[in-house]
Amino acid sequence: MGETLKLALLGPLQVARGETDVTERTSGKAQALLCYLVMTGRLQSRSVLADLLWNEMPEEAARSNLRMALSNLRREVKPYLTVTRDALAFNVESPFWLDVGEFERLVTPVARLVESRLSDEEVASSTEAVRLYRGDFLDGFYVRDAPVFEGWVLTERERLRQLALQALNSLATHHTHEGNYGAASDYTARLLALEPWLEEAHQQMMRLLALRGQQGAALAQYEICRRVLDEELGVEPSEETVALYEQIRRGEIGERNAEPERLPPRRAQPSHNLPPQLTPFFGREEELDQIAGHLGEPDYRLISIVGPGGIGKTRLAVQVASQRVEGYADGVYFIALADLEAPDLIVPAIADCLGLSFQGQESPRSQLLNFLRDKETLLVLDNFEHLLDGAELVLEMLRATRRVALLVTSRERLSLQAESVLRLRGLPYPQEANDPQAMDYSAVRLFAERAGRASMGFKPSERTLPDVARICQLVEGRPLGLELAAAWVGEHTCAEIAAAIQRNLDFLATTMRDVPERHRSIRAVFEHSWQLLSGEERCVFARLSLFRGGFQGEAALAVAEASHALLAALKRKSLLREAPTHRFHLHELVRQYAEERLAETPQAREEAQQRHSAYYAMFLREREPELKGGNQSEALDAIRGEIENVQAGWRWAVAHSGEVEKYQNSLYLFYDTRNWLQEGEEAFDSALTALEQTNGPERARLRGQVLARQGLFCRRRGDFDRAMALLEESVTLLRDMGNPAELAFSLNNLGYAVYRLGDYEAAKRLLRESIGLYRQVGDQWGTANALNNLGMVVDVDQHDEGQALFEESYEIRKARGDHRGMALCLNNWGVSVEMQGRYEQATRLYQESLALCREIGDRWILGMVLSNLGDVATTLREFDGARRYYLESLEGAVKIGAVPEVILILVKIASLLVQEERPKEALDLLGVVLHHPATHGETREQAEHLLSQIASTLPSEVVAVHLGQSALKQFDEVVEAVLAEATPPRVALR
Repeated sequence: MGETLKLALLGPLQVARGETDVTERTSGKAQALLCYLVMTGRLQSRSVLADLLWNEMPEEAARSNLRMALSNLRREVKPYLTVTRDALAFNVESPFWLDVGEFERLVTPVARLVESRLSDEEVASSTEAVRLYRGDFLDGFYVRDAPVFEGWVLTERERLRQLALQALNSLATHHTHEGNYGAASDYTARLLALEPWLEEAHQQMMRLLALRGQQGAALAQYEICRRVLDEELGVEPSEETVALYEQIRRGEIGERNAEPERLPPRRAQPSHNLPPQLTPFFGREEELDQIAGHLGEPDYRLISIVGPGGIGKTRLAVQVASQRVEGYADGVYFIALADLEAPDLIVPAIADCLGLSFQGQESPRSQLLNFLRDKETLLVLDNFEHLLDGAELVLEMLRATRRVALLVTSRERLSLQAESVLRLRGLPYPQEANDPQAMDYSAVRLFAERAGRASMGFKPSERTLPDVARICQLVEGRPLGLELAAAWVGEHTCAEIAAAIQRNLDFLATTMRDVPERHRSIRAVFEHSWQLLSGEERCVFARLSLFRGGFQGEAALAVAEASHALLAALKRKSLLREAPTHRFHLHELVRQYAEERLAETPQAREEAQQRHSAYYAMFLREREPELKGGNQSEALDAIRGEIENVQAGWRWAVAHSGEVEKYQNSLYLFYDTRNWLQEGEEAFDSALTALEQTNGPERARLRGQVLARQGLFCRRRGDFDRAMALLEESVTLLRDMGNPAELAFSLNNLGYAVYRLGDYEAAKRLLRESIGLYRQVGDQWGTANALNNLGMVVDVDQHDEGQALFEESYEIRKARGDHRGMALCLNNWGVSVEMQGRYEQATRLYQESLALCREIGDRWILGMVLSNLGDVATTLREFDGARRYYLESLEGAVKIGAVPEVILILVKIASLLVQEERPKEALDLLGVVLHHPATHGETREQAEHLLSQIASTLPSEVVAVHLGQSALKQFDEVVEAVLAEATPPRVALR
């Protein structure tokens, strides 16, 4: 045992016993085991070592591999190991030399000094220390499939690197003040080799080069600094660096004025054990200011940073602490609590960080409190949420001390009166994908910086910024989510990443070895929170996943059996948010996780889904009378606020076809009244598809009802052929079902569709039958609808009868407080009066209808009224006013996707162009209109009549050329060109 075992771990691994190279005779895992044992210097259990190097294997296999590695290692260094049945250790009494130990011995005293000239002894020890630092700890040494070991290596590597940086900085500063600019330059160069983005080191090198008379090199160093900061951090040099550059460029710093500076008195740097941060800190300016403004004041000695996992609590706490290091004479200490299994372990964990050894008979708790009694220190207690029963210790520390401050991070507050709580949310992010100021948001800047590390050279471009903004929205600015997403940039586009996050919770995961296990994926974060819940809380949390877009407390009670107390508990644990309106929300990623947990018990999920669907079906039905009468706006707003839940409930009802009837009428009313035509068509189309898969006596009746509503949406969107097929089948099915109300509804819609296709006699028959059935069942709202439609049909050639029908419909609507129905009747009544040439009365009716439309926000009726006002203005040759009405009407019709109305307005604009003696421009519109499949009935007749009128004034070849060219144009493009005379936005038509 006389040979000295030499271990060089700074730089590439070198282990030698005398003349024998141990690394050539041992496996990588054996070498890793030796390094860990010599660095920790204490007894390690076999289970810990097995997990360190083989944590992805079953325990028995891991222990077997440990025995093999130990056997390999003992053949070479047996005298240097202490081996027992259950544990291993490096024998620190054996003759050995460890470069890390020597390095730390030499560098530690100097590392505590700032801005001070070193003594000769300190210069010698620092010089020797940096000589020993051949490179980063275990540089190039890698052990496959050992992420725990790799994580430990990265932590040690960064700790030792920081010590080396401090030593190099101290030597560079010392030699600069001594006037030894060459030596100072050498140490600064080594500093930059280790940390090329240290702007202060670039400043120092610029100054040194200038003082040595190398002005060109100093200016070139600035360019290197600028490029590195841009590439590594995406930032520009600071004002201080730019000012230094200008001074050197002007010759204000150089050999002629190079004089050694006198240093201020040396002072000791307060100690701390804050974990090194390897990446820049972004945002949180407001939170930093709030904490900085209070932390340490007599009434604010306990501040808790509370928020969900991955929100950045620890990073914020470390940033706060690092800024306050010099404010606490007895140091700043970070105490990691995440791995503690019980509150009793908090006292030894704090003592270990403080370097406190317990002695004598007094309890460790009392010894800790006595030790802290006269100290001025800041303790950061990280991840307290699973140790809340130990909060009493925090209170005792506050009572026993006057100058100890506590900064706690937790998913749940400690619930102490002395506690001030900062609830942390995600970083600010753009609310709109195309926000031109997107790069000003700290969430976007964090993603960009982390993505730039994952794929060097990545910078958000004008093309990718909307996708980056979408990623930020999906994770709601949660730093962990942003970092996990950014790690994929080298392998996926930002658009692919955003889509994957929306689909799959597991996409947000990383294999980075220096990320704590609990933060390796978003799932791991949620698993940790799940483990902290009680059984009842877990059940409620899982059921809450069924809600979409938030929920009210009464809904949570009905669907998830969530009492107010349970909701409050989930809110305290940062799993649930409550808006000022008392509406609760689950973050979408949290909801996905809870949904997976609910799926683990299929029966519970099915029961909860049934309650959810039933609750929102009842919610809709309760508002149906208001949709047909007074308080329409309030009802529409209420449904709009719950539309995501309503749609989720509808999807479940569709999957259980018999439940569709509970939703269909009120849901149709909402979509129709709000002019959500596409959504309405898609919703009822899905119900039809589901009904195709069912059998039974109820199938035909339900199908007839759904067909009628689907036909209405198809007709309003301009698909008359499909609308007719659906409505005719609906009438056929419902005639034999003994449900006069539903048959009346179907007949009314079919009658109106037939009218729009120009078959007035058939329309009259259908609508009169509908009115009779509605009167039979006492449905006033349906009667008023059918009367209004019949009025439009008979008004074509019998104005007096048409106006009587409009008036009767209007009176029924007025009595019910149905403002939407009143607006529709007034508009149609105005058309009848206008056709008789009574333009002043027509305008008065239109304006009254217009006021109601603007009040209730109905774009469909509003568009018709504006179009009709345009007709009056055209007739009166007020062409400017007519154009304004038509363009506003066209814009509204485009927004709601009402293609028939768009086509009709284009015909009217073409007519206006003819009257303005611009027939060729009118031909351009007519060519598109006449080739569109949704041009039917009266609208087609008007277009063809206008075309014949133009053809009588222009040569036939001119007409043919314009019609041929316009027929080749896209409908959207023509509408866009017309709308160019109006204000944006532009909305595409299908």
